Amino acid sequence: MKNSKKYFEKIIVLLGSLRVSFVLLLLFCLVVAQRAIIAQKFIYLEDPPWFITALNAAGLDSPDLLAIPLYGLLVLLVVNLMLASITMTRRIRARSRNAAGVRDLETIQAMPISASFSVPLDGTALLTDFFKKKHLTLTREISGSECRLYGTKRTLGRWGVLLFHLTFLLILSGALLSVLTRYAGIFDLAIGETFLESRARYTSVTAPPILFSGDKKFQLRLDAIDLSYWKPGALKQNASSVSIFTEHGVPLGTHHLAINSPIRVDGVDIYQGSRTGFVAGLEAIDSVGTKALGRVKFFLPSRPEEPMISRVQFPGTNLVLDLELFTDMVGTIEGLEELGTQHKNKVSLLKVTVAGAHRIFYGVLFGGASLEVEGITLRFISLTPFTSFFAARDYGVPVIFGGFALLIFGLIITYFWVPEQYWGVIRQEENGERLVIGATTEKFKASFRERFEAEVHALQMKRDNQ
Repeated sequence: MKNSKKYFEKIIVLLGSLRVSFVLLLLFCLVVAQRAIIAQKFIYLEDPPWFITALNAAGLDSPDLLAIPLYGLLVLLVVNLMLASITMTRRIRARSRNAAGVRDLETIQAMPISASFSVPLDGTALLTDFFKKKHLTLTREISGSECRLYGTKRTLGRWGVLLFHLTFLLILSGALLSVLTRYAGIFDLAIGETFLESRARYTSVTAPPILFSGDKKFQLRLDAIDLSYWKPGALKQNASSVSIFTEHGVPLGTHHLAINSPIRVDGVDIYQGSRTGFVAGLEAIDSVGTKALGRVKFFLPSRPEEPMISRVQFPGTNLVLDLELFTDMVGTIEGLEELGTQHKNKVSLLKVTVAGAHRIFYGVLFGGASLEVEGITLRFISLTPFTSFFAARDYGVPVIFGGFALLIFGLIITYFWVPEQYWGVIRQEENGERLVIGATTEKFKASFRERFEAEVHALQMKRDNQ
């Protein structure tokens, strides 16, 4: 039984050792480097550098090929730091127990930082007052003709190294939690439309997370768009007024959403997106009377001469149309008034062109009107401003920030909360009492020695003045 426990302790020490940490970190950096390099798509260079050629030759030409080793190394690093923290905690506690407690006179005299002098009387009161003025936690013991004292302060500083271990443990745990729970998606809304949070409703969304992959199903309605430009292409403000509802339509309040000023709904952060423009509602009717409704998005131009064009392909057909939007509504946006003056008719219309090897202009489609294009009747039924939103959920981010906060706390503890220990013995002699004082600290030992010698000198002066 004892042998098995001993082997178990050795395994814990080995897996939590610094050597294992370095090996795991090296492998982790190599895997991350592979993902980062390949993600930059340097593999498509005609003359790639040697390390890209080596990755291609090894078959590592996809960022996701080493996804499982990456997550495995992340788990092993977390385990390594947990075991290292356990080992470190045991060592600190053992060292604290060994260093604590009173010492005899000979042991104190053998310390690197110590002093000895005689007093006629009241040595115990003198030394006790000295320890108390230093705000030491005091322990006293009487043994025969000796009075032994032990004082300590700032013992929390011993745990500074452990806090660094816990910092990296917390950061890596947050990174692992982030990998397991994060997802992000983009969706667009026109004024008055409502988005129901589910993976199927996003315009673009990442792969489902490993943990907590269920839909939140809250509702977000776009009430107004607050958009302005300094000039075309130079955004001044992009914000929205939105209303939040539960899955069953219970109101949760209204919010003003702006870039870099997100809102959080049921653990999901909603950011104001950068895509803005108009969404045109179209109705298509084929020769047999089948109707289909669709939405076509037109993005605001970044330059005055840039047209607002969108391409549409009708489902089940080879018909592809290029639609160019002309509308005076763009002139109602602050900073884009000059674009609005280009549309003097104060109407909205679509210029319809059949795309292909030979482009064919079919005509102009006014708002509310119809246009027949190769057997399909196309109606322009609505035009509404729209904006985009970015949704992200990542439960690891607060944990990572907690790790950085712990790092700052650990730095403060390590460099400004240095532990100090003092020992003292008062021994009765024929002509009075003999005082022996010893001290130690873990850092800044040269300056601590100078301070100790100055304090002992002041204590001797106090004795001489009595």
